[in-house]
Amino acid sequence: MRVLHILFSCLLCCACEKPVSYYPSEKEYLSNMITKNVATQLKNELGLTPFGSGGQARKQIKMLALAFLCHKPIDIETGRELLIAAVNKFAAEINANEAIRPYLNNYPFGPKNIEIEIYIRKPNGKEVESDELCIISASDGVLKYQIYSGKYNLKTVYEETFEEALQKLNRAKQSAYTARDSKIGSVCVR
Repeated sequence: MRVLHILFSCLLCCACEKPVSYYPSEKEYLSNMITKNVATQLKNELGLTPFGSGGQARKQIKMLALAFLCHKPIDIETGRELLIAAVNKFAAEINANEAIRPYLNNYPFGPKNIEIEIYIRKPNGKEVESDELCIISASDGVLKYQIYSGKYNLKTVYEETFEEALQKLNRAKQSAYTARDSKIGSVCVR
């Protein structure tokens, strides 16, 4: 009983103190504002649901990160497009903000300074099957595509640098344009 009385007294004393206020630094405010804006844009443009953010910014901002949910199964090609679009949008927003530049470890910020993780779920929110991509990520300039290997283990099924992924995406787009142009040309010739 005496222990409860002491705990109650301590709780009462602590509760009566003035609450401590926290005001973010300009560096924190700017990085939070940019992160929030990019998360909102990617939600609207790509249908990704933001659910986490982070960064590495003890002295200077070395890295900023966002995490999303995607509620539809995707393949590596679609995952590549999503990751490249997200990394490019994030880097462009950071680099366009002149106020944050003094706080950046390096300028311009590039794919090695951006982390994006996309957790893939079925449309009903449940986990995807073990042979389907469950997490795709871009970190330190490397894109990874992972599946479940057992109940709680992940297995990387494919990995590529950001530059390799960008080249593959550009080649795929060029092939699609060439195929479209040849169809249009054959229709016009007739």
